[in-house]
Amino acid sequence: MNRLELVLGAEERETMSRQTVASLPGRKDIDGQFKRANIQKTLRDFKDIFKNGSYEFGMLTAKYNGWAPDSPEYKNWIDGSGKYPEYAKTTIKNIIIEAMTGKDGPAEVSITWTASAQKAVQVSYDPVIPLYTIEIIGLPSPPASPIGSRKKKKK
Repeated sequence: MNRLELVLGAEERETMSRQTVASLPGRKDIDGQFKRANIQKTLRDFKDIFKNGSYEFGMLTAKYNGWAPDSPEYKNWIDGSGKYPEYAKTTIKNIIIEAMTGKDGPAEVSITWTASAQKAVQVSYDPVIPLYTIEIIGLPSPPASPIGSRKKKKK
């Protein structure tokens, strides 16, 4: 079979090709862009897209991965991330904005996904590190494996 079925919620399903799934960043990729080793690149990308106090949800990860707006990877990512409910997109985006615009420089962000029938986004902050934690509950999760492990190897 050359297609995967990803469960997006109790009422909604979407079928994506393996090639599409292979082009999506994994949970570790998304979480990793906000870790200390990558935070300065993420901050530069954020400054490029942050206009009038906001940016389009999904654009920061697309830019971080170097996807041009007319590329299939960009479209797949923006379309997929756009399926989150507005409250989730707004909460996640506002925490990213807060983390990137802090007076003491960018703060790290940890993003996790938890399977559940309940849908929510929970946020906490540890000022000692400083670290924001975003737990996305019951909403679509990116692939578990990193993007590099799913891309076809050229022969």
